[in-house]
Amino acid sequence: MNMQNLLNLAKSKDVEIEIYKTTTSATSIDVLDNKVESIDSSQEHGLSIKVIKNHQLGFAYTTDFEEEILEETLEKAVLNSRYNSIDDNWELAASKEILPIITYNRELDALSIEDKIALALKTEEFAYKTDKRIKKTEKVSYMDFQAKIEIFNSNGVNLSYNTNSYGLMCDVIAEEKGSRESGSSIKFLKNLDANLSEKTGTEAAKKACELLCAEGIGPQKLPLILDPMVGAQIVGAMAALFSADSKQKGKSLLAGKLNQTIGSKILSIIDNGRLQNGLMSSPFDDEGIKTQETILVENGQLINFLCNIYTAKKEKKESTGNGRSASYKFLPDVAPSNLYIKEGKKDPKDIISNTKKGIYITRVMGMHTINPVSGDFSIGAAGIVIENGEKTYPVRGITIAGNLIELLESIEEIGTDLTFFPFSANFGSPTLLINNISVSG
Repeated sequence: MNMQNLLNLAKSKDVEIEIYKTTTSATSIDVLDNKVESIDSSQEHGLSIKVIKNHQLGFAYTTDFEEEILEETLEKAVLNSRYNSIDDNWELAASKEILPIITYNRELDALSIEDKIALALKTEEFAYKTDKRIKKTEKVSYMDFQAKIEIFNSNGVNLSYNTNSYGLMCDVIAEEKGSRESGSSIKFLKNLDANLSEKTGTEAAKKACELLCAEGIGPQKLPLILDPMVGAQIVGAMAALFSADSKQKGKSLLAGKLNQTIGSKILSIIDNGRLQNGLMSSPFDDEGIKTQETILVENGQLINFLCNIYTAKKEKKESTGNGRSASYKFLPDVAPSNLYIKEGKKDPKDIISNTKKGIYITRVMGMHTINPVSGDFSIGAAGIVIENGEKTYPVRGITIAGNLIELLESIEEIGTDLTFFPFSANFGSPTLLINNISVSG
């Protein structure tokens, strides 16, 4: 059954319908000790049907595209709608012109299995070459992903796009004088990088070695310099706070703070669904709404929240194009795309050299424990002590406690080195200098 027939069938039943169809494929290659451990390839396709009838929402999905099964899936969605509450905020995307963006790189298609294996093996090789204290690789992997997304609805929406990316991951162990540390690096890109194996393996090795023979530290208040990966983890921990859904449910400490100052005057936070080469960039979201750049925080002031169609209608606003589905098996929720702290004007090297006494934080643990309503946190960390503008000795077992708003307000410098990391979405941050933070060890 083609999708138009399914749309016509829904119309005959006086039902508004949205069809969300995905076709995905992925490859994963693990190597260890210069040998291939495993090669896995997977393909999946699925289709979900969302219906609105009498202001009630229904949902069902299938992996079988036979005409009879699709008709049954539509019937299930209609049946499910009868058990849901009447809600005037349910709505489907209108048909509008959406300008395309580049989301698919055909150069990645040229990579053979042999090429992919070689990338993984070279990553492991570079990790060992970086430092003789690297004694073991825990896991080294090559990964890639391709997808085609299609959306059709009763309002005439008929959209599709293709996307792909590839990446490398490296986990290593370093040892010295009875001290043992792990280090990891993961990089996902949309463009081929001839040096990706070297960058990934070297970074993992350096992260492991820099914390060898780490010491403790006494309670004190001092400046912290956050590595971009740590900054990106903070951005990731904050992501749900910018959701209009979280705000409407009273689950965000930012509720009631629109147009108020929540951070330093040099802080701006942006979500950009059309970011060039962004891993989560797409011409439209999973509801068929055009993606956009949304400034959430500008010069420290909260000016926006992320919305899908449903939450936007409750706000009497337009969707920001942030309706995202984890897969065809789930209804779209509000989620970021490429969410990041805007880069500043300070060279990261100068941030370090201008710090008389502080800690360069390279790792944090327990970011998920940040209270989303109060903003209070107490997280573990490790890093390198800075004295007179120089990195000196490593420390670990650090506890950093405080409040998220106070942390954002304490940002004194922002680096020029905006870097993205592929966590649950694509989160980015430059180097950050945070002043007067309480730490203990």
